[in-house]
Amino acid sequence: MVKCPKDPRDWHQTFQIYPVGINESVIVDLEMICPCDCERPGNFGYEDRSAAFPGAMTSNAGECVILIDPSRTGGAVDARLAGLFEQLAAAGVERLPGDLRYARRRRSLAEGIAVPDETYETVRRLASG
Repeated sequence: MVKCPKDPRDWHQTFQIYPVGINESVIVDLEMICPCDCERPGNFGYEDRSAAFPGAMTSNAGECVILIDPSRTGGAVDARLAGLFEQLAAAGVERLPGDLRYARRRRSLAEGIAVPDETYETVRRLASG
């Protein structure tokens, strides 16, 4: 996807994939989070990784979230997830989804969150009534 569809109703799509030669299918429920603050500089979670994608049509690399319903996997969730993570690592993925967020959270808990002096003073003034 190069850009979000103009009509917000198109931001949520469901489709089914049928692999050739296998009598099974997978239903993909895709939700595009288009007006995301994480795509705008200055917002929490923004990360410009455009240099890592030379020749890409867009500087927004995007994120894929995979949700698995354990009740539909026949009890093999752990093995399938382990296989998925092995494939991600073999494909060159250096970190898993959420790694950066969890690292930032640990750093914030240890070091606090930087707040501009003006904002800090405003909060103190409001807190004191």
